[in-house]
Amino acid sequence: MITSLNMMPVGQLDGGHISYAMFGDKHKYIAYIVFSMLMFFGLLGLVPVLDINLNIGSINWLVWAVLIFFVIKIKHPDTVTELDEPLGTGRMLIGWFTFFIFVVSFCPVPVFEA
Repeated sequence: MITSLNMMPVGQLDGGHISYAMFGDKHKYIAYIVFSMLMFFGLLGLVPVLDINLNIGSINWLVWAVLIFFVIKIKHPDTVTELDEPLGTGRMLIGWFTFFIFVVSFCPVPVFEA
């Protein structure tokens, strides 16, 4: 779970740095999609309050979404544009591999009580 938290392509998290390096200013679209997914899974965690048991989602994601929104921020801060140069094929492949790590390490229900 810790790996997926750090690899989220949002703001100042490691995934956000990688996303910004790969896509530049377009990274913000990925960041907003991931943030929306966190909100979705977090709100699904509130469904058991209505006595509906879906076993998907967790209120923990809602807490992380609030932390990202107010503390970490969704968008990566700008960098010095004169030093920006496109990544080579090897670095882009490594970047895609890190997104793969995020996807396979993400679990919609990080803590489950039976």
